[in-house]
Amino acid sequence: MTLAAARYAFSSVKELGALLRSGEVTSRQLTRFYLERLERLGRPWGAVVNLDAQGAMQAAEQADAMLRNGTDLGPLHGIPYAVKDIFATVPPLPTTWGAAPFRDRQLSTDADAILNLRKAGAILLGKLALIEMAATLPFESFDASVTGACRNPFDLEAWTGDSSSGSASAVGGGLVPFSVATETRGSIVQPSAFCGAVGLRPTVGLVPSGGTLQLSETFDRIGPIARHAEDCAVVVSALTAERLSDRNVEAPCIGLLRPSAELDQPEVIANFDAAVERLASFAELKVFSLPPRPYRETYLAIFLFEARRNFLPFIEDGTVDRLDSPLAKGGAYLAEPVEEAAYRRALTQREDLLAEWLDVTAKFHALVTTTSPKVAPPLNATFTAYFGPEEHEPITTAGALLGLPAITIPSGLGARLLPTGLQLVGRPKDDLLLCQIAGKLQGLLPTVMPPRENVLR
Repeated sequence: MTLAAARYAFSSVKELGALLRSGEVTSRQLTRFYLERLERLGRPWGAVVNLDAQGAMQAAEQADAMLRNGTDLGPLHGIPYAVKDIFATVPPLPTTWGAAPFRDRQLSTDADAILNLRKAGAILLGKLALIEMAATLPFESFDASVTGACRNPFDLEAWTGDSSSGSASAVGGGLVPFSVATETRGSIVQPSAFCGAVGLRPTVGLVPSGGTLQLSETFDRIGPIARHAEDCAVVVSALTAERLSDRNVEAPCIGLLRPSAELDQPEVIANFDAAVERLASFAELKVFSLPPRPYRETYLAIFLFEARRNFLPFIEDGTVDRLDSPLAKGGAYLAEPVEEAAYRRALTQREDLLAEWLDVTAKFHALVTTTSPKVAPPLNATFTAYFGPEEHEPITTAGALLGLPAITIPSGLGARLLPTGLQLVGRPKDDLLLCQIAGKLQGLLPTVMPPRENVLR
């Protein structure tokens, strides 16, 4: 690989856009470059489900022609990307949901997110791996996917984390400039942190979700994974039809949620403390403690009811019995009935908890904490043995329940030289402000890169 090629692999969307507009590179060249990396590296990593090389090259040629003729659709014009295979796509790309029963399924429409990115001029390369059916059903081994276990670009014998596995691996390994994934509870921020990428979980309801597998209508969200927080702001602006507030705060007030010495690995804490020192150079920090409220219980009461309702057809027709995870047989906990009255009470309690949260955090522009208490697990571990059976990411659960936006950026390298993440949690609709704060901090932190032998060969 040439030095120029290495430069493209880990360039930001902004940098690639400047190269396109200067004429140094064409969208066709970038598209061919990333398709080759997805094929050569992404497939062996288990990060790629399917690619559409012909369709991508045709779209890139059109993007180049438009630029030559003076038509520029914006910062994503001509920029290649890929999506988690939970989004509907028209042929020739199947929509597998990461599950063997849907391996060859073709759909007749594209998801809203893909349509919006096409309007912005972005070039769809293909579909990326995920834990089968977005990890809604239990699994213990990390190979519960139609593509098998997804490998981490920082250590090819480590996992990538949660359901958006391929989306984070592809960005962290320089296989795509950005990807689009989904999160219900942690599936954007955790794998992004594990793979040294930046992941934005937007405010709930901000990005239209038409054409995706629905887990929970209350909690499901669509968001970008990229190299830089600034790129996440660009992508989420293209994904939503809503005009986003982009107010600028020079000296934000940040609530400091200290890591847990009992839960967080020492390297995670050390990297967090070093990053917070940099954050203090432009932000006012005040210690904050998570209120002792039933966030987890309320989340589960809503999620289990909605997920059971959405997955009941797959339980009744036996689809769940053909999944790779033996723990999914019969539908597991989703086969158990949940009282609708309890669900309705939980929805009301959620609104009360959100009102209280907005009140107690009113003085903060964002909260800062670690993204995950541990680095990515080895592939030969099991989920429960590594993460434990108890709640280990309370802020992620609270953010999921309350619909809050969050962004994770790399904070350094931890155990086994795997990335650690720092997470900023914002107030509803402050997505761009969150990206601005995260981007400013990211510029003050060391760049985290996977080993050359893994990604530049």
